Amino acid sequence: MVEHRNNHRWQKLNRKFVFFFAAVLFSTAVFAQFNVTIEIQNRPATHKTDTLFVAGNFNGWNPGLSNYRFSQAANHNRIELTGIAKGLLEYKITRGSWTKVECAANGASIGNRIAQISSDTTLYIVLPQKPCNAVLDYIRSQTHY
Repeated sequence: MVEHRNNHRWQKLNRKFVFFFAAVLFSTAVFAQFNVTIEIQNRPATHKTDTLFVAGNFNGWNPGLSNYRFSQAANHNRIELTGIAKGLLEYKITRGSWTKVECAANGASIGNRIAQISSDTTLYIVLPQKPCNAVLDYIRSQTHY
């Protein structure tokens, strides 16, 4: 009888441990956070010295937050985002405001850049180098790249 009670207690303890372990694993998978590095491989010649920012679903789509400013190196610009949740990352490159957001080479607006995040990731971006001549004046008036 005593042995049966001890066995029952051991089974209860095992179930609690299994439940706790499963809960920890589940919460780690659900709330995982990653580092995402965004590297711009080039800069449009007309904006070589402009400060670049990233805005997205991770910072309330704020186009000019100083914490989201790219660092500038000789051949590229780079930013490391920390604490990015697993899932869909949406973002755009700006020059500090929505009136200076990236666009297509012909001056047309583009959709959000999208990446599926499931681990630490580096995203490489190549920006258009030269707008089409037909829309050059429009692009300059809109202050887009």
